Amino acid sequence: MTDIKKESIKLALNFINEAIKTKKSLNKLCVEKGRARNFVSDLIWYLKRSDVPDNKEDITIIHELLDVYDRYLKFKVSFKEETVNYPSIDCDNIIENDKFVASYDAYDDDNYDERSVGTEIRDGENITLSDGKTVVKKITAYYYNIKIKGKPDLTGYLERDEMDMIYRLYSNMDGAGLTQRSVSRHFPTLSFADFKRILRAFQITKSSHPVAPHIIEESSLDEAANIIYRNKENALFKKLDEDRGKQTEKILKEVQKELIETKNKLNDWRKMVSDIIIEDINPFNIVQKQIDTNRALIVYLSDMHVGAKTKEESIYDNKYDEIEFNDRLKRTCNEIINQYKIFGVFDKIIICNLGDSLDGYNAQTTRGGHSLPQNMDNREQFNVYYNGMCTFFETIHQLNISNSVDYMCVGDANHDGDFGYIANRAIEIWLNARFPQMNTEIYTKFIEHFNYGEHTFILTHGKDKEDKKFGLPLVLNDKTELYFEDYINNKSISNKYIHVISGDLHQTSINYGKRFRYKKVSSLYGSSKWIHTNFGNTKAGVDFEIVPKCDSVILEGRLTLN
Repeated sequence: MTDIKKESIKLALNFINEAIKTKKSLNKLCVEKGRARNFVSDLIWYLKRSDVPDNKEDITIIHELLDVYDRYLKFKVSFKEETVNYPSIDCDNIIENDKFVASYDAYDDDNYDERSVGTEIRDGENITLSDGKTVVKKITAYYYNIKIKGKPDLTGYLERDEMDMIYRLYSNMDGAGLTQRSVSRHFPTLSFADFKRILRAFQITKSSHPVAPHIIEESSLDEAANIIYRNKENALFKKLDEDRGKQTEKILKEVQKELIETKNKLNDWRKMVSDIIIEDINPFNIVQKQIDTNRALIVYLSDMHVGAKTKEESIYDNKYDEIEFNDRLKRTCNEIINQYKIFGVFDKIIICNLGDSLDGYNAQTTRGGHSLPQNMDNREQFNVYYNGMCTFFETIHQLNISNSVDYMCVGDANHDGDFGYIANRAIEIWLNARFPQMNTEIYTKFIEHFNYGEHTFILTHGKDKEDKKFGLPLVLNDKTELYFEDYINNKSISNKYIHVISGDLHQTSINYGKRFRYKKVSSLYGSSKWIHTNFGNTKAGVDFEIVPKCDSVILEGRLTLN
């Protein structure tokens, strides 16, 4: 901070303290002290818009000035300033009659007396004008005397800098081109109507040059042009700063909103998992059996959408609540038993969850902006899903028809997103405590894979929580084949048999590319009213497969649930 500015701040502090002590108007006191009446308010305005200084001493004195000025504004209410009271309120009471004042035009005012003047005050040393010949006294201020019929005269002075600011901010001719209202805010002691009258007295219009008369007089053409250029440049930078500030404020508000929402979600999820107790769980180990053929039973649970509601007025029925969800899981267990009766004890039972286990958080998809008809709130969805899946895995283990049970779960889906991930992580914690031998994977990426013998299974929901605009198609096309070829190559997958499995579309479909099998699987939930209306009755179901560990022959099946 320059010494000049420090001196101005100290002087302003003295003026404010004296105004409070003497109960005088600060503007009037500034004039009495030989300063511009807006000396203090303009300094405050400038400091509030300037960069924060690095020096601690400078910061302290600025804060002191701002605090004292705020005290003056509060104290100012307690004493009556010496102001001119106009008998008419048509143009001067800007607060009570703002609509009238905003539309007031000084040039159309019949009460405006043409004897009103706006003129230069010349004093001090002589100057040679830009023509190199005429010698005149230097303009030191601008005087106005506004006469309005039925009102006292409005008289006053404008400093050189004040007049230059008016021209610079108001002119459309390479000036900032601000409105009269915007420029008038730099003169808080003047009403908006009086400011317009002063412009008329000095004949300042949008077509006026962007520098005050004293600058034109005292500068050469090149100097005046440079001044205009610098003013234009400064106005541009100021606008850029203002726009940047607005954009930063907008981003800040959005981030603050996201932080609040995230904090609320975190607290909500903490409460959901607070009731999960694993200390008293007794571990359960599967009794290993000798088997002749190593094969796995893979069950695809996809799009369970716990909490979803198919509206009653839908074309087709699809009742879906806690009872129905648990019943469909029970029927899935029965189908697992049926496959055991046919094939005997399995080397593995692999439960693959293809995503969208829960319908959505706060009745919206994870991307937001898409309202969902639901019959459960967030906690009910979590509890129903958690309890149902734990019972499902308990039942499979108690059957003792497989030497191991795996749980492979997609954690990135467009409906439940992080909500689904948290729910499945809670299930995983319980599974690891209850069944120590069990292998569980709750994936975090959009695409993940696991191996079984000579087979690699690539799992994905088909549409993620954030980026993918369009989901994976029902039928394999060239674009999708190249998409997964890229994944296979980058991950160096070299198994003989590769399978890409995804959910999302609530339908079963099997296609073959050059290097992999492409399979879409059914939804345990089935169809909503929207799907019924647009695509027909897509029934609920569970797909499953019998996969030999070292052979290509896969037996595929589907259990229809409604």
